[in-house]
Amino acid sequence: MKSYKFLVGIVSVFVGSFLLFFGNQPAQAAESESQCVICHTSPKKLIKITREIAKSNEGKSATESKSKGEG
Repeated sequence: MKSYKFLVGIVSVFVGSFLLFFGNQPAQAAESESQCVICHTSPKKLIKITREIAKSNEGKSATESKSKGEG
């Protein structure tokens, strides 16, 4: 029983030190901003994109013509 407690203590120290040293590392994917974040956090670009989408959707129905009935 004594050896079991000692083993649990050693494993806890190892896991704790591992989390302490490597737990605060930034994720590699988060190091660079994606194109989506750049465009969608800039109001000027967001307005421009919204206008482009509106132009491309001109003449298209907002709902499908195949939908019939309630709901």
